[in-house]
Amino acid sequence: VRAKKEGITQAQIKAMQDFLVHQQQIQQQAVNELVELMQEGGLEVSAENLWQDLGLEQIEVTDEHYDPETQAISILLLFSSEQCEDFCPAIEVINGQLHQVLSGT
Repeated sequence: VRAKKEGITQAQIKAMQDFLVHQQQIQQQAVNELVELMQEGGLEVSAENLWQDLGLEQIEVTDEHYDPETQAISILLLFSSEQCEDFCPAIEVINGQLHQVLSGT
């Protein structure tokens, strides 16, 4: 968590709470993009076995300076692949909604 000297902000806490409430929905929404991204990278994966290959490595919570234009707090879910340790995709969540899937090669 990117925290200031005063600690974690209420906006960061709310962003994490919003993510947790919508976690399953976000995961389902990201499946097709993640599968496509992995297949483009030469990895054999399908929607059925995606979560067997990907493991959550880290969760990052930004502050409002991550995107100065919107000042939105992002939750970044960083994954590792069992098939290729150099492939580490991420899911970005803003306001409890899937924002984008990021390549991590």
